Amino acid sequence: ARTSGEYVSSTLTFMVYDLKKDSVTQTWDLADVMGDAGAVSVYSSCIFKDQDKNPMILTYAWNSYDHKVNGEENDTIVENWKNYYLYKLSNNRIDTVSKDSTEIVKRYPRIVKELARY
Repeated sequence: ARTSGEYVSSTLTFMVYDLKKDSVTQTWDLADVMGDAGAVSVYSSCIFKDQDKNPMILTYAWNSYDHKVNGEENDTIVENWKNYYLYKLSNNRIDTVSKDSTEIVKRYPRIVKELARY
């Protein structure tokens, strides 16, 4: 579903619906783009099944901060961060499998390449 982001409805949210409870039991933001006052945050995700047919979510997060925006004209530093996260959907829950970006890039190079294009 498209849901509220920081300023506009820009977030794509995954919702886990439990038939027994007849309700949404968990939500997970899959993608969004946001920028304000020199800070930029972009993240996107891919939902896929691993070799054991388990539903997985791989998320790519890119963040940037431009120091010049806060009135420091001579500060030309622009910091950038790239991170990958791997999650597993099981028993109507989303669990963190890994936050080790290096390992995720090695294990899922094709998915990483697609996600990092944005």
